[in-house]
Amino acid sequence: MRRRVWGVVLMMIVGAGATGCGGDSEPTATSDPTPSVWPQPTGSPVTIEPVGDIAGAEPYESDGVSVLVPDGWETRRTENPDYVMIQVMPPGDERNPVAVMVETQPGTADAVESTASSTFAQLATSGATDLEQRPATWSGWRYASSLTGVFDQGEGGVLTDFAQVFALSDSGMVVGVASQAPRGTLDDSMSSKVMRSVRPVG
Repeated sequence: MRRRVWGVVLMMIVGAGATGCGGDSEPTATSDPTPSVWPQPTGSPVTIEPVGDIAGAEPYESDGVSVLVPDGWETRRTENPDYVMIQVMPPGDERNPVAVMVETQPGTADAVESTASSTFAQLATSGATDLEQRPATWSGWRYASSLTGVFDQGEGGVLTDFAQVFALSDSGMVVGVASQAPRGTLDDSMSSKVMRSVRPVG
């Protein structure tokens, strides 16, 4: 298995990298998206409801994904050897971006679960609480896994709920998408809508 380095997985929650392993086989649209090495998470499945429209938002397309950018929000793209990171920044709030990370090499469901599992471990050691890793379904993606929890940003920050979804596209692209908002507001937040607007293109 080759080593996968994701850098900063939850940008403003955890200032550390997440590492996973993925198989070297090239995925195909007809291959079974079930992990063969890493166990699938247990618990009640999560359904990620896609967002196809946000009033005043414009689509931003790059690196095989599209995300809706609300009016007044900004995007920031950075390249790393193993992944590209796209941040969608709320006005005046660089501490709470929606982060989209796209692996530069194709992967499998095992890559999704290995990255999700190592991210879970890093979040736990970084002080996150109420952590849950659950199987997920997300229309437009072949396979997905969900992480949720609570993080105290400390001095100058707030207590936040966060959600992260790792997903596999038909073409074998592996992405991680993260959003966060002050405690109790994430589900109805614009950050959640932006996260759920991410879809594969091309």
